[in-house]
Amino acid sequence: MKRNVKYALMQYVPSFERDERINVAVILHSTSDKYLSIKLIENWKRLKEFDDEIDIDFMKNYLKTFKEQFSYNPLNINEIDIDDEMLIEKMTQYYINQFVFKICEISIESTCEQFLEKLKNNYLYFDIDKKKRVSKKESIEFFSEILRGKNIQYELIGGKNSLIGNYNEKINVDMKIQDKYYKIINFNDSNISTYIPTIKMWMMNALELKENKEELIFIVNEQIIDEKINTFITMLEKYGKVIKMSEFNDYFK
Repeated sequence: MKRNVKYALMQYVPSFERDERINVAVILHSTSDKYLSIKLIENWKRLKEFDDEIDIDFMKNYLKTFKEQFSYNPLNINEIDIDDEMLIEKMTQYYINQFVFKICEISIESTCEQFLEKLKNNYLYFDIDKKKRVSKKESIEFFSEILRGKNIQYELIGGKNSLIGNYNEKINVDMKIQDKYYKIINFNDSNISTYIPTIKMWMMNALELKENKEELIFIVNEQIIDEKINTFITMLEKYGKVIKMSEFNDYFK
């Protein structure tokens, strides 16, 4: 059974001029399921590395209060109108200054609890222990569910359905959405330099597709705290296009 939900990605933005931002929470609301819940960042060390001027104790208390406001319990008497379809918008409109909320409305196949966990696993990726982080396969399924919820046609690429290049080689893209090819790249915190050969290879793949009048779009996580990533993204943008994971839903409006 599909259910209509709204979710919000909460981003901390210490500098709008530099457009520096980090995901700190995900929120999910469903009127049909009478559900409202939130998952917060817990890796405070990482947040401190992102913004070395931040007051961590203040942020912890601030987000703790925020979590209490977005935790719905039908047994408690509170002012939350769980049936209000604009609930997230109304509750977040006063949190301005250093916070941005990216709000999306979709239909999902998962339960609310399952989908909130998927949001956390993909958007708070580096907040999770390395051994428990989502796999490429799980990320593809997450984006596939979003596409199905928006009634957007797509196909998974691989195996017998692989994309073949000009030299009869396989080009390991992940998806074809409408008339464009997509590749998910999960940069990791460690060993950033090991990505250089891979990035060069994908530059050439993007160039080959471009010459064949095809477009290759890279989906990347934006949470890496390393200047080299900006260089990698610039390299990929030379022949392809790059979108952040947090922009995926909005990209298919």
